[in-house]
Amino acid sequence: MPAKSLQTRQRAKPGKVRLKVARNSIQFVFTHDGKRHYIAPGLAADSPWDQKQAQDLAFQLQKDLEYGEFDASYARYKLQPEPVAEESLTTEL
Repeated sequence: MPAKSLQTRQRAKPGKVRLKVARNSIQFVFTHDGKRHYIAPGLAADSPWDQKQAQDLAFQLQKDLEYGEFDASYARYKLQPEPVAEESLTTEL
C-alpha cells in the first residue's frame, strides 16, 4: 500500500475562489460554467499590501460568481494601474 502524501492538493469547489501562489505571484483559481479559470491579478505573494489586495479582489470575484455578475474579460479582477498625470511625463531639456 503506497504511503499517503503529507501534503494533498485540494481543488476548489465549483464556484469557490481559491488563492494560489506560483513563482511568487498570486493567482485566483475557480470553476465557472464547468471550466477551470486562472487569473493572475499582478500581485506579489511576499507583499502584505498585495496579499490584502488579493483578498479583496477574491472576495469581489466570489461575490460576482454568486450573483451571476462574473466578468469574463477578467478586467474587474486585475490590479488597475493608477493613472499618471500628464505633467509628470514631460521632461525639461
